[in-house]
Amino acid sequence: MTNPILIAFACDEGYSKHVGVVMQSILANATMADRHEFHILTMNLSLDAENRLLEIATRGKATILVHRIDASLLAGFPTGSLPLETYLRLLLPDLLPEYEKILYLDADLIVMDSLSKLWNFPIGTNAIGATIDTIAILKGVAILDHFKALQLPEQHVYFNAGVLLLNLKVLRDLRLLEIVKEWTQRHLSLMINSDQDVLNVVLNGNVSYFDLRWNLQAPLIAPIKLGWKCSTEHVKAVSDPGIIHYVTNRKPWRKEFKLPYQNLYFKYLAQTPWKEDALDPFTTDLVWKRCQEELEWGRKLVMAKIRRLIGRRFILSDDAN
Repeated sequence: MTNPILIAFACDEGYSKHVGVVMQSILANATMADRHEFHILTMNLSLDAENRLLEIATRGKATILVHRIDASLLAGFPTGSLPLETYLRLLLPDLLPEYEKILYLDADLIVMDSLSKLWNFPIGTNAIGATIDTIAILKGVAILDHFKALQLPEQHVYFNAGVLLLNLKVLRDLRLLEIVKEWTQRHLSLMINSDQDVLNVVLNGNVSYFDLRWNLQAPLIAPIKLGWKCSTEHVKAVSDPGIIHYVTNRKPWRKEFKLPYQNLYFKYLAQTPWKEDALDPFTTDLVWKRCQEELEWGRKLVMAKIRRLIGRRFILSDDAN
């Protein structure tokens, strides 16, 4: 019997439904040989929500463990605009001392392939496996200034922290919780991207990068549709995504938005104990906002075709062909 793929989530009551959808998408795309063990880190989860997650795992022949975290374990972390739940994943190395690695996933994504391929990605002695973040690809002036404020070296590839393969042994040796706490206490004002910023700082030079298809962030899909010049890896990731990650406030459960693969969210939602939520009707306001979305998308497509006709194409990446 193969060892299970270990997968961790951090969530509160409000996001438990979305974690359920991610779990369902994982199980629906698993191979016959895949086994899964889910770890839920929470400070506020009702028994009803826990039972619903248990139902999903049991039906998919997976194991689930809910870790109810006392706030005292995160004492000393500044919050400001950030909830304490932001830091829950930092507890994984010490919370699971018997394990050597685990996958951490955000709740705002959809899995579209067996996670066994990602699970077996070789990260060697590095602390984590991750993919480049959208903002590092777009490279706006404000973002470059932010990277300088973080004092990240130019060669560092800023990663997205929503899909991580954690080398728990290395992270225990690094004392991840302590070094992140120390940095946040001194530089909280620099954290515009939550704890993702501090993870990029303290783990700089200690990252293995896996293929973009394992964390294809939704804003990177539209450029392909609009005919932008993109890197080969980018094109391949869009043509065969393993995970779609909705990194902005445009989440797939918000029906007023037109988003790639959004139908899959509601497909998997309908297969969970929250299936009644998939039937929520469109209100007049939602219909109007969705019409505006459709019109704006149509405008972008027309403008993209015009740019191609006159020989002008936006370039998304320096190594675009």
